Amino acid sequence: MVNLKQTIIKTLDDAQNGLLQHQKLLATLKQLYDHQDTEKFFEAFFTPFSNALLVFKREPAVERIVEFVARFTALVSPKQNSENEEEEEESDNDVELAPSFLNLLVLKLLSLHNAKDKAVRFRVCQIVAKIMTHAADMNSSVHHRLLDRIQSVMLHRVYDKISAVRIQAVLALNILLDPEDPECPVVTAFLELMARDPSCDVRKCILNNIAVTNQTLPAIIERTRDVKDTVRQSAFALLAGRCSILNLTIQQRVQLLSDGLRDRSDQVQEACVHELLRNWCLTFDGDLLSLLNRLDVESSSEVAELALNKLFASLPSEDLVSTMLKLMAGTGSSDAADEDDGEEPEMQQAAAARDPDQTTQPPPVIPFDLLKCEEAFYWKCLCKYFHEMGVDGLEHLEKILPTLSEFSEYIQRYVLEEYLQQVEVDKKLQSQFVTQQLFSILEVHDYSIDEVGKRRLGALVCDLLMHPSFPPGLVADLLAQQCAIWPQESYRIEKLTEIIAELRHPSSVETTNLSETQFANITHLDLKDDPHTLCMCLCIAAEMLRNLKMQKLGPTLLTLLDALVLPCVQNENPVVRDLALNCLGLASLLDVATAQKHLLLFLQVSQVDHESLQATALRVVFDLLHLYGFESFNMDGGDCTGEDELEEEEEEDVRSGSPLLVDG
Repeated sequence: MVNLKQTIIKTLDDAQNGLLQHQKLLATLKQLYDHQDTEKFFEAFFTPFSNALLVFKREPAVERIVEFVARFTALVSPKQNSENEEEEEESDNDVELAPSFLNLLVLKLLSLHNAKDKAVRFRVCQIVAKIMTHAADMNSSVHHRLLDRIQSVMLHRVYDKISAVRIQAVLALNILLDPEDPECPVVTAFLELMARDPSCDVRKCILNNIAVTNQTLPAIIERTRDVKDTVRQSAFALLAGRCSILNLTIQQRVQLLSDGLRDRSDQVQEACVHELLRNWCLTFDGDLLSLLNRLDVESSSEVAELALNKLFASLPSEDLVSTMLKLMAGTGSSDAADEDDGEEPEMQQAAAARDPDQTTQPPPVIPFDLLKCEEAFYWKCLCKYFHEMGVDGLEHLEKILPTLSEFSEYIQRYVLEEYLQQVEVDKKLQSQFVTQQLFSILEVHDYSIDEVGKRRLGALVCDLLMHPSFPPGLVADLLAQQCAIWPQESYRIEKLTEIIAELRHPSSVETTNLSETQFANITHLDLKDDPHTLCMCLCIAAEMLRNLKMQKLGPTLLTLLDALVLPCVQNENPVVRDLALNCLGLASLLDVATAQKHLLLFLQVSQVDHESLQATALRVVFDLLHLYGFESFNMDGGDCTGEDELEEEEEEDVRSGSPLLVDG
């Protein structure tokens, strides 16, 4: 017995000095074990080994001994086979487990799990976890009753007050996790700890060990919004490696990209881009359009554009241009294009800089039958990406962007032949989204060098605005480039007020040199007051006012307020009233006198009208007070003799209009 104990002490002492001799020491100790009684060997072994249980600090020597003992325990344990399974079934009713070294050591360690010393609790959990790991690697047999005992103890230890103990308990339970069992107590404990454990290391440890199932996926996705960046990074890495994009809903995909790409931590952003997003892209063999199809660009365009820009930055610009030209040529995938190498020069010639006089070469545009939401969105994002590159991206941009005149013609044909002809609601909404993307591409054109194209685009804007079927919802997108088309404010005001006058009374107003008197006189004519016409006029007026830089309204704009905006404030349609309030607020931000005159009206609406209109009125009031200050509206209780008549007149207007505001 003395010689046995001394030999074991000598072996453990050698094991703590280095890992290189572990294999030799394992063979020596196993040979000694094979010639001894198991219980006698364990008694001689545990006494010297128990000294390692008292060291809490991760000392290298202690870590080597723990690793050595775990490997030895798995090595001398019986291996799994059919005979062992039959013996295990026969011994189910036995009072005690068979006295194998693994059973004796693990049961002895588990009996110490409630020790007051945190070092003992930590080492117990650590050694059991390592034994279970090596036993699984070596296909060692572990009795199910011992597994139940380990599970029971470790489920208690995962709530230990020391985070290091909890981590080791999680590692021990990882072997016992059953992802196919919806009522598995280990999964339940992991989900609770992952959401509530105060230690980020514990939450991260669970993320690295939990299985991805329908039950655990929502909790894993929730960790991408963890307060600790290292946990968020681990969550994205886990989802990238173990969860396919096809197993996620569209909402989950968009939420993951939104959280990851906008995260304040660079490490989390990098994990989202280089691991999650790239793995998603590889799922579709690098086809970005197929990826967009899985993100629903219509309702999540901001996130999709952010993701595309990250992917664009990681790909050669030449490849991006080549893919776009193949789409424009109607060849679709790159595989189809590679079948005929002779097509490549033709596409390059079509995408090269073109002489305006040449009409034989088609402009680089996507055919209408291929122009879906994803294709239009991809085109817009790629054009903006090259545009933001500056001089470096100019050459690439010219290959995928037609001239302003050609593109204006292309937009007009699409709107008139495709969008406005749609009858089904779904197809109408899709075509509207495509139209918005085409309008957005206009931002990247250089208006300073193409006067002909600028005039052509100006004519397109006027034609579409006066089209009877053009929706008010697209007015803002269409007029986004109004300052580039008509740089001079006075001419822009004249042009847009002419369009408003023509919409209110078609063919009764000349479209040039509209004077203040003429504009005022149209109020006496048979005006069109249907909601669609009024909404169109108010949307045009709002976009015009939003892009003005003047500090005082001129006669034309004041007449526009009196003839169009103020009457619409009392309209029975709440949508019309909302747009009118918005216009009046924009005009008030340009002219303090207009703001002073109509402040009471905004306050009245904020109290008596529909919720949406109340919100609009309050936003206007806050903006006015922020811009002009309280003193501009004489709100300090001082003398208001100069404005008494104005306020009385305004109150009278509000009283006369309030029934309509309330009833509408």
